[in-house]
Amino acid sequence: MLTEFEGLESLVPRPARIELFGRHTAGRISITPLRLVDGELEDPEAAWHVRRRWVETSPLRRAATYALVALEQRGVDLGEVTLHGQRLFGREQQAERCFVDLGWNGFGYMGRLLDDGVTWLEVLSPHRSKPMDALLIEPRSGR
Repeated sequence: MLTEFEGLESLVPRPARIELFGRHTAGRISITPLRLVDGELEDPEAAWHVRRRWVETSPLRRAATYALVALEQRGVDLGEVTLHGQRLFGREQQAERCFVDLGWNGFGYMGRLLDDGVTWLEVLSPHRSKPMDALLIEPRSGR
């Protein structure tokens, strides 16, 4: 078991734990656990995308907003983000650098994207009111 999964084991499906463990121990990825916090998106197009895509009470809307806020705070260009399988509306198609997944729905794509150098932000268990945790999975150069 990786220390990065401590306290989150039940939120990471076994196939994902196996995949991530293998990549991490081979030095191909780094994993950073994150506690997502409430915040306002600075990017108006990203905020518009989230509002148009999910109703106000949706746990996916809350998870998407929190995830994008976390990326903004890390200095990620949201024009390079795919959110739960879709590029942000109103964006020119820039290179994909980060994939945000909400509840392991895109797990089948994870290996390919990581191999292509795309960072993966997985919101572990989207919820309307409970705290939300995420894993930031970043490919390591020189694999």
